[in-house]
Amino acid sequence: MYLEILSSVLGWCAVINTLFLIFWFLMLINRETGVIAFHHKFFKLSSSDIVKTHYLLMGFYKLMNAMFFIIPWCVLKVVG
Repeated sequence: MYLEILSSVLGWCAVINTLFLIFWFLMLINRETGVIAFHHKFFKLSSSDIVKTHYLLMGFYKLMNAMFFIIPWCVLKVVG
């Protein structure tokens, strides 16, 4: 019973984090000038540095989502 609940929680966490990542990507693609202007107010970086940093952080977020939610969910599905 415990493994079923844990598997369900990990699965939903993976789905929510993946949807957040897709939303983040779509906002960066569709509203790039607004995102750049917003971050330029605070950090005074060039637009290429801001976009590069966003893609770096999206890659890190995707890796952490896989490591902490997707892979453990797959393992629990195989074991259970």
